[in-house]
Amino acid sequence: MFFYQKNIYFIMNDDLQKRLKMLKTEDYVWFILIGIILLSLYNNTIEKKFLLFNDLKSKEKYRDIQIFIFLVVFIIYLYFAIDGYKDINSLKPTDSKEKIKGTYLSFISGVLIAIATGILLYIAIFDKNVETEIFFN
Repeated sequence: MFFYQKNIYFIMNDDLQKRLKMLKTEDYVWFILIGIILLSLYNNTIEKKFLLFNDLKSKEKYRDIQIFIFLVVFIIYLYFAIDGYKDINSLKPTDSKEKIKGTYLSFISGVLIAIATGILLYIAIFDKNVETEIFFN
C-alpha cells in the first residue's frame, strides 16, 4: 500500500498498516469512553436521587444505565483481549524478545481487564437492590 504525504511516497509494510488501523480503532474507542464517562456522571445524579428519595424509578433507570455502561466497556476490553490473542498468533520467530514479552503481557493484561469488567457487569445485572457500590476507574 502506498501512503502520500507532502510529496513523499511511503510504502507501508503489513506491520505499519496494522498499527495505523489499530490507532484508528483506538481513536473511536477513546470517543466511546469519553461518552461512557459523561454517561457515568449523569448516572451518579440518578443514583443520588434514588438514595436520597428512595425513588424506585430512579433506581431502575440507574441499574439500566449501569448495565449498559459495563456492557459497552466489557465489549471494548474483550475486543482488545481478542486482538491481543491475534497479536500473539502473528508473532514471528525473528521478532525480538522484548516484542514477544510485551505482546504476551499486553494480552494477559487485556484478558484480566476483560475479566474484571465482566465481573462488574455481573454485579450490575444481579444486584437488583443496588446494594453494592460499583466503581469504574
